[in-house]
Amino acid sequence: MKHEDTIFILISFICGSYEDGSMAWWDIRNPGLPLASVKFHSEPVLSITIDGQCTGGITVAADEKIVLFTLDHKMGFISTIQSTQVGTCGEESLSYGDASYNYGAASGSYSKQCYSDASGQLRCCRQRLRQVTVTATQVTPYGEEAYSDGSCLAKKIISLERPGIAGTSIRTDDKIAATAGWDHRVRIYNYRNGNDLAILKYHSSTCSAVSFSMDCKVMASSSEDTTIALWELYPPRALT
Repeated sequence: MKHEDTIFILISFICGSYEDGSMAWWDIRNPGLPLASVKFHSEPVLSITIDGQCTGGITVAADEKIVLFTLDHKMGFISTIQSTQVGTCGEESLSYGDASYNYGAASGSYSKQCYSDASGQLRCCRQRLRQVTVTATQVTPYGEEAYSDGSCLAKKIISLERPGIAGTSIRTDDKIAATAGWDHRVRIYNYRNGNDLAILKYHSSTCSAVSFSMDCKVMASSSEDTTIALWELYPPRALT
């Protein structure tokens, strides 16, 4: 069995990738089976990143593909609903004011119902209460047992001339994405549509990772040439 190569943890979900080029994601509240398992790559997946809305992300691998994908998940709960069913009046009727039953009162598992008969006389009878438990599955924010379902689909596949992307990152505003390549290049993309924006040439050896600052103003890239480069590019409001 192939070991997991990359793990990305969300608040309620975990994404993992494998050496065979596949990836899977789980709901950590119900980790028995993955929500989805897909194979976008023909070589080991080297990095996964998920956008800030948890609706998609990017995978890169030792092959020549950069894959932008969508995540679609729905959550619900299996709830136990308690309902009460009341039986019909029995044959036994009681006169109004009977000492054993007072109007509107309940005794044990019985309740009393009073009515006027055809002659206008007020009569009462007993009703037996019966508790019924109904289990239903419903999509609601309330309940006892959670369940999840989901899908992972390729939104865009970008093919490169040379294989090998070691790392990827999405800016926190979900507008810009970057990749770190074995060809010493850092590539910048519009995350929303996958269009390429720039190729940054600074490093003299394999680029190993890229990362954006939380304020979206700076990007860092690292390389096996023992350098870390800081980049200022595309101010947060430059793209619409």
